Amino acid sequence: MMSDFNLQAVPNLTEDAVLDVLCQRFHDGNVYTPAGDMIIAVNPCTSDYVMPANQELLGQVAERARVAALKPVNDAYACPTDPTGRYERAHDQIVLISGDSGAGKTSTLNRLLARLTDIGPFSGCDARDSTAPSAGTILAAANELMEAWGNAGTQLNPNSSRFCRFLDLGLDRRSGSLCRLTVRSFLLETARVTGPARGERNFHVLHHFAAAATRGRTVMSVDDLGVEGAERWLYLGAQQDLSPIAESLDAICAALKRCQKAAQMLGVSWADLERVLAIVLHLGNIAFVHTAAAAPACIDPASLDFLTAAENLLGQSPGTLATWLTVKHLSSPTVSTRDAIYRHRTVPEATAARDALARTLYERVLLHIVDRTNMVLAAALSNPTDCEDAEVGWIGLVDVFGFEHFGVGENGLEQLLINYVNERLHAHYTWHTFERERRERVEEGLAEVEGVRAGYVENDGVVELLDGKLGVFDLLNEVR
Repeated sequence: MMSDFNLQAVPNLTEDAVLDVLCQRFHDGNVYTPAGDMIIAVNPCTSDYVMPANQELLGQVAERARVAALKPVNDAYACPTDPTGRYERAHDQIVLISGDSGAGKTSTLNRLLARLTDIGPFSGCDARDSTAPSAGTILAAANELMEAWGNAGTQLNPNSSRFCRFLDLGLDRRSGSLCRLTVRSFLLETARVTGPARGERNFHVLHHFAAAATRGRTVMSVDDLGVEGAERWLYLGAQQDLSPIAESLDAICAALKRCQKAAQMLGVSWADLERVLAIVLHLGNIAFVHTAAAAPACIDPASLDFLTAAENLLGQSPGTLATWLTVKHLSSPTVSTRDAIYRHRTVPEATAARDALARTLYERVLLHIVDRTNMVLAAALSNPTDCEDAEVGWIGLVDVFGFEHFGVGENGLEQLLINYVNERLHAHYTWHTFERERRERVEEGLAEVEGVRAGYVENDGVVELLDGKLGVFDLLNEVR
């Protein structure tokens, strides 16, 4: 048992009863509450809640996952359906963290990860170099950089994660030591790069960089970045360099300084990151004009300075970027230049090509940060080759987008898919917290607890509406 208290012990397990218990525990300083195999967290929206009880509970979760993952594979039991009479149980563990946007998922993940990376006799430092950073230190640096690159301010959450992470932890079952640790990033909300929704902000690092660059507070010079005199970046929308998590210039520069130190630990050139950020901002200020509705697109003369700056930062010769944005190559890559077929893009097509380039550059940088994180983690592990032949138990941690509802007509396709994932997870939690308990009582011949079935809301109808036969996704595929 992870704690002396468990929500499933509440006699009348209705939604109102659950809320009453959570409120009482929250006022007593307990932000985490065990519920069967799960933990329910109530975000206090402050960092001053690191109470011993909360830390102890997270430590118990980490220890429980570790013990289960380290069980030997030959820990078997008789299985009637197995002709050999033996069945080998898998003990790999998964920690799934979900909830509404702003529920504190990322904070909980980082705290739990800090406990897991310090497990066992090996804490991530190379035994041959006591000055080498631990796995926890490397992950903290990576989180600083990834969250700056992948978090943004939304209408409901000033520091919302707009990307998903999956972390693999491998434990050597012989020694209990951490022998493998990898990070995977996926589903970055790249559409935000080229224009956040109304009332929202772009990714933090873009706002911070824009504020620092136009005031000469960057590693690269203002002249090299080509930002001198720039007062408005179209990709930042109406918010420009305002930031929900660092409102003053000093706070913004301090945040960038932390990112710079994190990049240095990961072996990533901060000057190169600044270069990409400047390219993205310059691309957003390149506009196109035409003489007629279907006429070929041309670069707006007022945008030539931004085009030149982007070309210089990309290391391209003059005119190369303009040609790529306004002309489409229709031939196969194997066709010679002389025989190639080209078509001029219209203004909407050129705009789409510009935005695609900006989104791709931005996303590739985040993937590069993840790759460098994994390389540094692998190098920090003591004798990682020892794990090649080891019997490894795995613990996986998943951090996903949060559910958000901005009102009728405000949610886009990306948020619909994010909400669908959360509806699926809600159905999973509802089953494990309420429905499974109710069915077990029925199977054991026990009386159902009065009000259990009516005391919570099932969302099977919502899930069926989205992914069922002739559901929303089927209809979207039909009209695609």
